[in-house]
Amino acid sequence: MPNFDWIMDYFGGRNPEKDFFHLSNVIFSTGALDPWRYGCITKEINKQTKVIVIEDGAHCTELAEPDENDPISVKEARI
Repeated sequence: MPNFDWIMDYFGGRNPEKDFFHLSNVIFSTGALDPWRYGCITKEINKQTKVIVIEDGAHCTELAEPDENDPISVKEARI
């Protein structure tokens, strides 16, 4: 029987401010055009984490090989 909640039970995420407060040196990034963005971290949890919401980014756009046609917001996110 599939346990669809396993990842949330094991790693946390139902309450990101509480579950991930102990994290440090982590950058969360998401593209504003990413259909998965609703499940992403979109605000800083503590002072040791950073959140980058990429205005013209889609799913994993910032992780792809850089291209001269990339939107400016994607180029800036990689810096």
